Amino acid sequence: MNDNFNEKANPQALFTIPTVISQTENGNAIGQDVFSRLLSDNIVYITGANSINATMSDTVVASLFHLYYDKIKPLLQKAGKISDVPEEQRTIKMMINSPGGSVSDGLQIYDLMQLLKSDGVIIETHVSGIAMSMGSVLLVGGSEGHRHAWPSASIMLHQASGSSRGTAKDAAIGDHEFQYVNERMKSIYRAHTNMTDKEIDKIFDRDYFIRGEEAKALGIIDDVLYPENLPKVAAEMKKENMRHWTGEKPEGSQKIMRLRPPSNDTVPTTAAAPKLKK
Repeated sequence: MNDNFNEKANPQALFTIPTVISQTENGNAIGQDVFSRLLSDNIVYITGANSINATMSDTVVASLFHLYYDKIKPLLQKAGKISDVPEEQRTIKMMINSPGGSVSDGLQIYDLMQLLKSDGVIIETHVSGIAMSMGSVLLVGGSEGHRHAWPSASIMLHQASGSSRGTAKDAAIGDHEFQYVNERMKSIYRAHTNMTDKEIDKIFDRDYFIRGEEAKALGIIDDVLYPENLPKVAAEMKKENMRHWTGEKPEGSQKIMRLRPPSNDTVPTTAAAPKLKK
């Protein structure tokens, strides 16, 4: 593979976070890092050199709480009915580019997403690069109809991994907890996708990589965002998505069997590009 997944997960990776200049209501100029600026527009990032850990999880949870209590909840209380608040005013966008990480830390984010959804908040999830392991759990946990993949995004699902140490009895207890966590992960995919128990068991046997079109068919996402004003580019993007789904193997590689081969009506026959949702 050309993609270096280890590089994305390397905590020593260095990058510069841009500073942007914004104006306050009083006309004063203030400098903010770009992620803080986007947070003011209800955009939360789950990304970076580190995988999902306690620090990242706490930061995301704090950001979600801030947006809810400072911006969205006052609107809901004033309106009286959820439907009286326009969707765009109660939507939080979560941009995901994550190799995964700690299950417990990721589930903290997932649980809050569900609590906010139950209170009228729309959680719009986007996988822009990769959503692997726990990253895929956060992707599927968005609001139904609002889970998106960018055309070149890669999604990977698999069982939880870990090991037990200590005495034989402690190891047995650890194994029991590990199996519980695995079943918890399966229950999330059952709740948010249209995959059968048999299909979920199959993807938990080995790492399972998918692209947008297959993910849409499995109910993992609701839409693939193609560039609507670039029909030739969009058509090639969808063609590559479909090529991955059909299991067409590059020369010299092993053919990978897919959960559900695409039906004839899902294979693109024209260059028309799907519409990009606004």
